[in-house]
Amino acid sequence: MDPSISPVIARAVHDRFDPVRREAALATAIEMKERGLPIVVAELNSEDPVMREDAASALQSMAEVAAPALPALRSASQDPDPSVRETAENTIKAIETALRKEPSGEGESDQGSAKPQ
Repeated sequence: MDPSISPVIARAVHDRFDPVRREAALATAIEMKERGLPIVVAELNSEDPVMREDAASALQSMAEVAAPALPALRSASQDPDPSVRETAENTIKAIETALRKEPSGEGESDQGSAKPQ
């Protein structure tokens, strides 16, 4: 994906008047993996609690690359909104689980390593 698209996606994620556009932009940021991470993390500070919750949920979908978001998620786990807190806490657990599954740092599972019988 063209790196110049990031600012466009970031603006669309902030669109409070067009939830379909916002959701599409958030989905695109998720697909961007590491490059989309700053866009999603920034939304944890949104004034809109629905957007904060959506951002935390999106980070859960990005768990394998979202370790850099842990400090922001820990802050979000103290959010005044209970839905944001719960989603942030669940996302922290998902990221920590993903980190434990990556001892080689490659993110590959043990699939294919079993010998046929």
